[in-house]
Amino acid sequence: MDGLDHGSIFACSRPAYENGYEGALMKKVTLLISIILAVGITTAFSQNDIRDKRVTIHITEAPFSVVAGTLIQDFDVPIGLEMSPLTPVDDLVFEPNLSYTLPDGSYMKWPIPKEYWHKPKKYSFSLDLDNAPLSDVMNAIIKQMPEYRWESDGKVINILPISDRDDRIIKLLATKIEKFESEVDPRIVNVRLKFTEIPEIQSLSTEDGIRISDRVEGGSTNGLRQLSGKLTFGTRAVKELLNSILFVKRGGWIVRMDRWPENEAIGSREIYLDF
Repeated sequence: MDGLDHGSIFACSRPAYENGYEGALMKKVTLLISIILAVGITTAFSQNDIRDKRVTIHITEAPFSVVAGTLIQDFDVPIGLEMSPLTPVDDLVFEPNLSYTLPDGSYMKWPIPKEYWHKPKKYSFSLDLDNAPLSDVMNAIIKQMPEYRWESDGKVINILPISDRDDRIIKLLATKIEKFESEVDPRIVNVRLKFTEIPEIQSLSTEDGIRISDRVEGGSTNGLRQLSGKLTFGTRAVKELLNSILFVKRGGWIVRMDRWPENEAIGSREIYLDF
């Protein structure tokens, strides 16, 4: 090599119109690349939106536990549910955690054998959808429970009553939490207990008489599943905090008024929250 910058010499020796043409061409190429990248990024975000997830579900006159279980266990759709006080409790209960097998081999059976399906008092569901976007599936579900609506931030699904809501639950879900931290590698059941100890939740009980029940329903082993790392969330409302926990642990959350017979007898009402 002679040490000369041949590229510079060549560029200088070209006619001006060629340099202008190449400059315009490069601008067009750059613009085209930018458009392709933008479309690619938009597509990636769209694919990550849970509402676009493809779901196949075929059930007839099934209880909500089977509907929610299919979405959670088979398609990894996180669901948060606020139950109306007018809804029969058993109609909308569901297992809020992914299936987990204990070291001794114990686990919750899934799918639920049809002979063990709960017979709903009000809501039963029939769905016949192949490779449909989750948004279509949710619309088909809500059509069969018209007192409810669904919404999503693209990460989790929330099902909420349209009008018949309990004021105490409304206040709880809107309460701002300054910070939430779990222990390292916590079991889900311990995250739930930690949630009930949040200072802002405790103050609700003291100031407004809104108490969250610390009872756990059913005999599911799924709440014993261990999460990796430490859950740490900054300021947000309780509903957003529940969705943030849900996005990590998967499964679901349920909030409703506690209807334990012994509490009803003495006129006491607690909020039952499970995840």
